[in-house]
Amino acid sequence: MPREMVTIQVGQCGNQIGCRFWELALREHLSSPEKSRMATSTSSQEYDDAMSSFFANDPPDEDHLYEGWKKTMIGQLRARAILVDMEESVVDRLQRMPQIGNLFNNQMRLTDVSGSGNNWAHGFMEYGSKYQEQFLDRVRLSVEECSSIQSFFMMHSLGGGTGSGFGSKILESLEDSFPKITRFACSVFPNDDDDVITSPYNALLSANKLIEHADCVFPVDNQALIDICNHIDSHKKKSQRSTGFRSSSRMRRQDQQSVTGPDQQSSGDTYHKMNGIAANMLLDLTASVRFEGTLNMDLSELPMNVVPYQRMHFLSCGLAPLFPPQQTLDISRNPGSQRALADMDKSFGSAHSSPVNQLMRSPVPAKSSTYLASAILTRGEGIRVADLERNVKKLQSQVNMVYWNTEGFKVSMCSRPPVNMPYSILSVSNNCCFRHTLSAMHTKFNRLYKAKAYVQHYEDYGMSRTDFDEACNNVLGVVSEYATLEGKTHPPANPKRRLKPVGLNFVPEY
Repeated sequence: MPREMVTIQVGQCGNQIGCRFWELALREHLSSPEKSRMATSTSSQEYDDAMSSFFANDPPDEDHLYEGWKKTMIGQLRARAILVDMEESVVDRLQRMPQIGNLFNNQMRLTDVSGSGNNWAHGFMEYGSKYQEQFLDRVRLSVEECSSIQSFFMMHSLGGGTGSGFGSKILESLEDSFPKITRFACSVFPNDDDDVITSPYNALLSANKLIEHADCVFPVDNQALIDICNHIDSHKKKSQRSTGFRSSSRMRRQDQQSVTGPDQQSSGDTYHKMNGIAANMLLDLTASVRFEGTLNMDLSELPMNVVPYQRMHFLSCGLAPLFPPQQTLDISRNPGSQRALADMDKSFGSAHSSPVNQLMRSPVPAKSSTYLASAILTRGEGIRVADLERNVKKLQSQVNMVYWNTEGFKVSMCSRPPVNMPYSILSVSNNCCFRHTLSAMHTKFNRLYKAKAYVQHYEDYGMSRTDFDEACNNVLGVVSEYATLEGKTHPPANPKRRLKPVGLNFVPEY
């Protein structure tokens, strides 16, 4: 039986990603788009184990209750989600949405009215202390509704005040109160041209807490998402020019399909598409837990296999294909098609190391850095075990793996394809190149901190200069740890002799 996951959406960015996430999750779990229009409407569709991972199922209200309804049928679906923001507008708008608004229980909402003012200390020190117990009460209620909870999944950004500050407090509280439940974080890193002047402080202070209290962090970069959206739009325009005018509704729908998910708003809504990419990454990540497959993977196996050192748990993700391959029908009808296999093989390489497919940019290409471990998670019946084995071997020969983990690829196969795509490949990698992202974050932080600019705004909420220094040193410590492993693709020429036990003594091992 699949285990449950509780999602925690923090701040404006976290709730906007969560909004798109629940739209697509509902489409994945309901057999027809018509039934997804109202989560409160009753139907004879079965409430199965896969659906229980993300959704609780309440009995229908009296107005919709009908004779013959059973607990195994969908009644009133409730998202296993806690909505947190220190202003009300985003959460209000989410709960008013006709498609998914009724998924959210008001008891699982935690809001204030004034916001955090783009100040990490405001979110962490003031709101964190004020609302910590109220938040934990909501978490306890969510956990009590689960039969066997597997993990917490937090969505937030590092640049603002609530997602960074209160999000950090949430991770800290979860570790204290639920230490045995895995804590994942999908963290949106600020752009180089972020318009929040204090985002370098907020980002580094948040990164410090992510290092200490998260089990796995999936970093996402806004600019990387924009690049993916632009690449998809360019492909669609090129496809339209090459095929001419398409009048049939079927062909128009095919043009709209991509990793951004089905379009619900105008095609110019870039943020909507960006949120769809992040949401699809989270759905692919959890697909093996929710649906059947040849090689299913429990989420708890991810930190066990891809995080060799506890503090080095920043996992970069890549998605492919970004749009349906030309040989979609060949893959579904004839898996042995050579052109279809060529498209599939290309998708494996793109997901793992192509810059345009990565959800996090890096100043240094991942392929030129050292991989500590990787995971390849596939979805769709068209991908066979032989395809996975062939491409993993190819990737092992093309990338630089750390010498003590040369075959460090964890694999997973899920039979259920994503919405509007024949198959999907998600690459999750622990690569030493992430140290450059943290180092660039520290450089921006230090530029402000040397002049002690805006520090007073943080000290007003109880922070001290020591807090800044400790956070800075902790982040630099992880940068140093990654740097130590960079280039270690071959064992040392003169390895140190180990001691082996002989009786009650230890002697050198030759």
